[in-house]
Amino acid sequence: MTSPAPDFTEQQREALQTRDVSIALDAGAGCGKTFVLTERYLSHLDPEVEEVPAEIDEVVAITFTEAAAREMRDRIRKKCRERLQSASPDRRQYWKRLMRLFDGARVSTIHSFCASIIRQYGVELGIDPAFHVLDGANATVMRSDAVDEALRQRLKPLAGESDHTLIEAAATLGLNTLREAVRTLAEDAAAPDFEDWRRRSPQEYVDQWVAYYHTNLAPRYAREFLQDPQVVQLLELIDAAEPVTPGLTERLDSIRAEISEAQESQAPHQAIRRLRELIDSSDPITRKTNWKDKDWPQKELKKEFTSICKALRDKLDRQKRPGDPDTMLRSAEISLLLHELAILSEEIYLTRKRTLGMLDQDDLLTEAQRLLTDEAFTGPQKRIFNSVRMLLVDEFQDTDRRQATIVRALAGSPGDSQEIDAERLFFVGDDKQSIYRFRGAEPEIFQRLKQSVPDRGQLRLTLNFRSQPAVLAFVNHLFSGLLGKGYSALQPSREQRTPVPAVEMLWTDPPETATGAKPLAEETRRAEARSIAARLKDLIESEAAIVVDDKEKEPRPARRGDVAILFRALSDAQIYEEALREAELDYYLVGGHAFYAQQEVYDIYHLLRVVASGCDDVSLLGALRSPMFGLLDESIYLLSQRGGINRGLFDHAPPEGLSPEQHDLVVHARQVIEELRKRKSVLSVPELMRAAIELTGYDAVLL
Repeated sequence: MTSPAPDFTEQQREALQTRDVSIALDAGAGCGKTFVLTERYLSHLDPEVEEVPAEIDEVVAITFTEAAAREMRDRIRKKCRERLQSASPDRRQYWKRLMRLFDGARVSTIHSFCASIIRQYGVELGIDPAFHVLDGANATVMRSDAVDEALRQRLKPLAGESDHTLIEAAATLGLNTLREAVRTLAEDAAAPDFEDWRRRSPQEYVDQWVAYYHTNLAPRYAREFLQDPQVVQLLELIDAAEPVTPGLTERLDSIRAEISEAQESQAPHQAIRRLRELIDSSDPITRKTNWKDKDWPQKELKKEFTSICKALRDKLDRQKRPGDPDTMLRSAEISLLLHELAILSEEIYLTRKRTLGMLDQDDLLTEAQRLLTDEAFTGPQKRIFNSVRMLLVDEFQDTDRRQATIVRALAGSPGDSQEIDAERLFFVGDDKQSIYRFRGAEPEIFQRLKQSVPDRGQLRLTLNFRSQPAVLAFVNHLFSGLLGKGYSALQPSREQRTPVPAVEMLWTDPPETATGAKPLAEETRRAEARSIAARLKDLIESEAAIVVDDKEKEPRPARRGDVAILFRALSDAQIYEEALREAELDYYLVGGHAFYAQQEVYDIYHLLRVVASGCDDVSLLGALRSPMFGLLDESIYLLSQRGGINRGLFDHAPPEGLSPEQHDLVVHARQVIEELRKRKSVLSVPELMRAAIELTGYDAVLL
């Protein structure tokens, strides 16, 4: 039995067969990128392609997520099996050997790859090779604990007095905001310029802020203002005006001149300040209007002109400006305190990781970068470089600077300006699909590295197998304007089979209010949800053939399962759920709230807080009402009448008036919590959670 040879497009064939140079592949969505990566990986192992094929551990494939790494491993394994089935008798043994060795293939995320080389050279790095990797959730908890410890250390009395600056900061910002600010800063405490900021005085902070405002923010605000449609309307009204007095003529000419100067100026914010005075319709002394009716023969034009001037003045007045010197100086003192707290909490965090023999995700990148670029490790660098014959990297648009430095080092070009000309690197990216900027990803890095590759290695995949031509035309029109000349337009591989247009913009008018005031955001969202539900119902009930299903010859009507509604955040999902229910449209919510906002997590969280504290009535209320204990609101009310819920549960016998079942549940809740409090000092948190679930039967209740 033999498998048919893959059918490549011209672009795919070029990406697979170009061998004398590293490849930067700009691959659009739906253009067969993963297929090409898989085939390219196998081609370096295939004796039919390479005269001297690479060993399986000499080809490294790096993806961005664990899920993507698993998918690539599965695809490669499947392709190996196909080659084994179609191989000639003298080649079968070769592919059998590869199949046996495939569990050792270096196909992983970049973090997993970094962990492997750090373990290999841990002694040289001064790191225990048996270190554990701290996952994201545990790292967040440990960082939060470190921030709390830093705050506790600073709040201890200093020479008989507490840290008044910290107390004032907590009162000003709120303790939770303060903690979050310190935690966020601590994540960047290792940045090169962090220590430099710490050494500055509060006044230097203020000077830097003011300079940044005048150099960056003020010009940006001015440019945004000049692009406002009402500025264009103002100029049109000036051109249409027929003033009858020299004073008004001069004023209008001055407004036009200031706008023109601002549009052409390198410092538009200075002209904007003068413009603000010119469009003020009142006299600065008498505060009476300067736009007199006698100056304007066109009364309606004067009314519109006055209205636009007021709107533009309001926009200028709402622009942020530096605060007063005293307030800014106090803010600088708090900022300096936050920097010091961030460094202290990071020191605590690092000490705890070192004690536990752990590295977090950032450590993996930092230590791997040090290993691959520091002159102290030239020996390991040569051995690592020689062990990698080919490096394939997926989703390069989501790469940050450290990851790019690691890739460059493995490709034999550790600097940021050298040209990558060796046949060692094959990387794929697409600016349109960059979604991880919040993690530090910089799509510009993909473009810069792509420019480091010779022209013959800068290839593209633009033939799309997923979408219809009308959809691709919309995408091309949108992104060509955003990305400019470097944009690679997607080409359809199929004909348009459904009616056009294939993209709709559904605008919803804001609902009217009884008072005529602006509707609340929730009311506007409900109106949008109802519009979406109504449109979907129309599409489904119309039975128009708008869905292309590859399993069927002709387009078919839409079904409920064809529709996906994507949200930027799921905080308002319930509003859309209500609208879909009202429209009698069945739906399935994928994920819902984030994991840590699931009700089960809250239940466990409340119980752990109750075990840790004997005075947290709110958490006790949440635990008692949860399926763990199942107390009714009436029972909790009776407990609360005896000096609070905690005292009612632990200091007295169950109150009278409870049903026999509720009486037993109150007794059970008291016994369980007391038992967990006894165990809390000898059990870890996971062990305590398991004990809580066993004692309450919580898992069985949920099932």
